[in-house]
Amino acid sequence: MTGLGIWRAGVIGTGRIASRFMPDAALVDGIRVQAAYNPHPQSAERFAARWGIEACEDLAGFFQAVDLVYVASPMKHMVPILRRRWNRGSTCYVKSLLL
Repeated sequence: MTGLGIWRAGVIGTGRIASRFMPDAALVDGIRVQAAYNPHPQSAERFAARWGIEACEDLAGFFQAVDLVYVASPMKHMVPILRRRWNRGSTCYVKSLLL
């Protein structure tokens, strides 16, 4: 969290679900989407340029840049990503139930 009480959010996955999340996130007080990660760097760069945020090339750098994570990726990729984040004691918002 920044000194101003603003949570730095990041998005993992840069497809249509993430694109629907961005306008809604902009309406939330106390959250600023700051970074995006996608295992395909060109996709992350396009998404970041569209929304005026940072594109991260690796998850370690991404996790350092944000306080909370919105995961907008297919379920098969979601659990390993979430475990990595949870093991750091961090907050994640998941778009669907983990079964």
